Amino acid sequence: MNPKELKHFQLAMRNSIVETENVNASISKIEQMKTYHPTEAEFSDPLIYIDSIVRDKDARKFGCVKIVPPASFKMTCAFDRESS
Repeated sequence: MNPKELKHFQLAMRNSIVETENVNASISKIEQMKTYHPTEAEFSDPLIYIDSIVRDKDARKFGCVKIVPPASFKMTCAFDRESS
């Protein structure tokens, strides 16, 4: 094995150990994902808000988070319904 292949192999082994530990973890030991409840002002631009969460150390350790938008939030249509 050349040095580059060895490095990749060692990384794969470390990742495999972590995945095995995660799979074998008791469901009661798994922490619930972080849930965010932004205010109207914070959620005025959802993409900027999501970007701020991506930069949050706490959120990064979960891999996924739940965002509960404010009640006043109305999703805009992402495509033109009138287009052929």
